[in-house]
Amino acid sequence: MADRYVKGIPHKALPKGKVLVHNAVTPAMPLGTNGFRAWIQTLDNTLVLCDCDMAAGADMRGFKHYRVKSAAFLGTRKGKTEVNKRDETEFHRLRTKLKLSQEAAARLLNVTNQTAYRWDVGKTETPQIMLDLLPMLAGNLVPSWCKVAEKNDVRSSFMCEHIPGCHDCKLALTYIGMKTK
Repeated sequence: MADRYVKGIPHKALPKGKVLVHNAVTPAMPLGTNGFRAWIQTLDNTLVLCDCDMAAGADMRGFKHYRVKSAAFLGTRKGKTEVNKRDETEFHRLRTKLKLSQEAAARLLNVTNQTAYRWDVGKTETPQIMLDLLPMLAGNLVPSWCKVAEKNDVRSSFMCEHIPGCHDCKLALTYIGMKTK
């Protein structure tokens, strides 16, 4: 993995066998902006040469750079992030359809930016409940209990038995949990 993170494009040649690598977040300078990170590591078969504009137009000082093979990120074209459609996750498709950045989606779902990134690139699976909540929260909607729960006055004893089998009530309970953390 990373030998060390860098704060900018290196000024000196890298040691033999070491290369500049970045993560799958949209390139932004200075490094660290919006979660974009770069580091120096030993060249190995987990890396591929990357042709994105990593330095966002700045001088790369002749450095080639790499990305991790498994990352869905392919680079940028005219300021837009390109994602390998084959590797696109359900979270990524939904987030982009809603015109949300990873950071905005993370805020809405009350998760860390790192969690949203992992869901976006498929490093971890997005819980279905979060996929269902995202469009509701993006539309400023609040989930409500199902009709059966409302009919039973949302009694705790009833809800303990009812929620495991009711998607609407799981959604409402997840929302309440997020808002009361």
